[in-house]
Amino acid sequence: MKKLVAVLCAAVMTVGMAVNVFAAPSPSVSGVVTAVESAKDADGNAVDIKIETVSEAEAEQHFTEEEKAAVAEIKESKEKFKAIAKEALGDKFEEGMELVDIRNLYVPEGANVTFPLTITVKVTGVTEASKVAVLYYTNGKWEDVNAVAGNGTITFTVNSLSPFAFIVDANTAKNVGSTTSPATGEANTMVWVAIVAVAAAAGMVVTYRKKRA
Repeated sequence: MKKLVAVLCAAVMTVGMAVNVFAAPSPSVSGVVTAVESAKDADGNAVDIKIETVSEAEAEQHFTEEEKAAVAEIKESKEKFKAIAKEALGDKFEEGMELVDIRNLYVPEGANVTFPLTITVKVTGVTEASKVAVLYYTNGKWEDVNAVAGNGTITFTVNSLSPFAFIVDANTAKNVGSTTSPATGEANTMVWVAIVAVAAAAGMVVTYRKKRA
């Protein structure tokens, strides 16, 4: 009997854990920014811009400690991302916007470029109708740059290179395949599985009691 009660308690805890996991997920940043399509400097010259993931940048020590901390913070949770994005974007922020990728952009050592640079990156799932934003970390904070959505691209102009956070509206986020939480159907399925487990355990206890009686 004690073992059955223990199973029931464990199942109840499982439900609680499942609900908590799906209720407050952290942003899941994926590689939807695939490449630099083009880049030009202030003089109109083509620039060789390199793009890398956060893990690659950290491995190559391309981030300062401050930049590493800033990237970790914006990825920490959905609430943290939202607070940072709201502060940086102001009235441009829309509810439902999601962080879909973070990339580091840089020029090879020794390259001679004249800022500002106008950069176009390839972004899976973005269309001209998408609402997008690009933040880059500079002067100790995330700042907004004017970003324009194209078909499969985002274009923006910057005065320096650093970690870049790419943000899109909720509808576009579904197309790029990177969201801050599991799909609603997946979450519901997991919760129902846990509920069934609890019901099964409860049934075992009732059956056991009847047999004892």
